[in-house]
Amino acid sequence: MDSHRATEPLRVLHAEDDDALAEVVALVLEREAWVGSVTRVSSAEAALAALEGGSYDCLLSDLEMPGLSGLDLYERVRESFPSLPFVLFTGRPWAAERPDAPPAYAKGGADALESLARGLYRLCVAADVGIGSPTVDGPSAPARPDAMFYRCRRAPGWPAEVVGPGATVLLGYDPGAFERGDVVYTDDVVHPADRQWTHDAMEASLSADDPFEFTYRVRRADGRVVRVWERGRGVAGDGGDDGAAFVEGFVLPLLDGE
Repeated sequence: MDSHRATEPLRVLHAEDDDALAEVVALVLEREAWVGSVTRVSSAEAALAALEGGSYDCLLSDLEMPGLSGLDLYERVRESFPSLPFVLFTGRPWAAERPDAPPAYAKGGADALESLARGLYRLCVAADVGIGSPTVDGPSAPARPDAMFYRCRRAPGWPAEVVGPGATVLLGYDPGAFERGDVVYTDDVVHPADRQWTHDAMEASLSADDPFEFTYRVRRADGRVVRVWERGRGVAGDGGDDGAAFVEGFVLPLLDGE
């Protein structure tokens, strides 16, 4: 793996076996001005091969993957690349609670993803990999300010727990309006003709433990109707055995002709 010290956007290697989550993480990181590229591999073994054959400035890894785990990967990386910044992004942060474990961030909606980006930035600054002087949150220049990330409960009305700032650009609503319940996405935003079938499609995917994606119409706060594309997945609750208790995903606008 080549060294990289110049002050330029960083090359992130992401080990994650979940396609939907990997796509969401890439969208979050790639909107940061200090991230030049996010290369995703689906296993720890593939991550080790990528490090041997390519140039990366930091490694982000899931904890549980087929084959070697994220902690196994961390131990292998520390042997060959002792100075490489390494972060675990996991649904079970307690599993990484050991003295020599890397920093861990819990999967859990837009707030956790933003914390991950800030933490990864600070770690890279501390490792002196060439992204300039640290700031409070790190420099940020959203490439897709209209991307709305969300986490909601799987309950009637899909109550929102976290809604990203993209809601303002995409829909014209303050994110807090959804989180307080002043605006209900399915009732007040989704086009009436698309409410039932999108609800049924989402429930079918969650029941099958599959990610979902579809296009439909929404009505913005200013009354304009636009087409959007949504992708998401179910997330288990604290028990972990009763299926999806939450939904996490993102919504993007579609351009004419898409």
